[in-house]
Amino acid sequence: MSLIQFGCWNQGYCDINDINNGMSAVMQTLVNDVEAPTFYIVAGDNYYPYEKTNNGEKIFNARNLVSGFTCTELLAEKAPVYMLMGNHDLQYENNMVSTDGVKVDKCSIIETEMNYASRFNFDSYSAILGENTICLFINSILYTSDREEAYDCMVKYRKEYRDIETIDAITDFDEMVLHELLDILMRKYDFENIIISGHDPIVTRREKLGKIKNGEMKPGKSVRKPLDARGIEFLDSLYSKLPNANKYYLCADTHQYQKAYIKIGTHNITQYVVGTGGTNCDLDEIQIDEDFVAINKFIQYKLVESEKSFGFLHVTTIDDKLNFNFNKVVDCDINRGGGKRKTRRIKRRGKRTRRKRKY
Repeated sequence: MSLIQFGCWNQGYCDINDINNGMSAVMQTLVNDVEAPTFYIVAGDNYYPYEKTNNGEKIFNARNLVSGFTCTELLAEKAPVYMLMGNHDLQYENNMVSTDGVKVDKCSIIETEMNYASRFNFDSYSAILGENTICLFINSILYTSDREEAYDCMVKYRKEYRDIETIDAITDFDEMVLHELLDILMRKYDFENIIISGHDPIVTRREKLGKIKNGEMKPGKSVRKPLDARGIEFLDSLYSKLPNANKYYLCADTHQYQKAYIKIGTHNITQYVVGTGGTNCDLDEIQIDEDFVAINKFIQYKLVESEKSFGFLHVTTIDDKLNFNFNKVVDCDINRGGGKRKTRRIKRRGKRTRRKRKY
């Protein structure tokens, strides 16, 4: 029994026969060189509108989006794919145009992704690995500052959301579903491990570089940013249902591989960040923590591993215990065809009125 997880992946054009970017390299390895797992978890940010016009509009390249999902269909032929959503999938983009300059709907990204809903598990809340490991899937954007910018597009994601009128009510609904689901499964299985997967880390660890301001270099700073208080409380409530189980959290968002230990109350959680599926890596040097750092009075955090490479997390079972290995595929400098943000001039069709961005 095993699972494979990665996220932050669909940037540029995916072609497993032309390995000129990280996404293509990771997909080629998974398709050709790695034995099929029990299932895959794709942890969100399933498309990036990374190019911009000279006027600053983001360019929605449907061809690139489709190429990524076409590559992922090759994985789905081998094992089920659980497709989670990130902020780039669910937040709206008021200032976005097509490749030929036509203004597109602010929710075009999730609307296009939903064409693949029948081929992947978009709306699943859980999966079971063996008989002793439960994997729960959360919509982590609900516990970040992006949540208010996601409602209009989020109701296009899950059909159950469409009659729910507020983002808070969607959060209530998801929490109810996950609690009831875990209660049902615990009556059938004796879980020794609980894995919760979302797009955003419990604690995001980044380095902000220094900037020159007024002719002087201002120092950078270390960032350790947790999910909001409701998110931490929700995770605490889920982990508390299995107090004696080994606790893990798998996610993406940060474009590196990271392993960290997190303490929330009485829970000792191992967090794996695998935002290395194909988009630009975060190349900042992040210092490993010698000891736990207090994030607030409820959370302590310790980063123990960090790597800047494209790759995926392979979770295997050995003697009923979980073994986690990051598999490096290729260095981050491979992104020749989609690495740096591009700006280009595009020819417009028709007239349009510019709207001020709301965020």
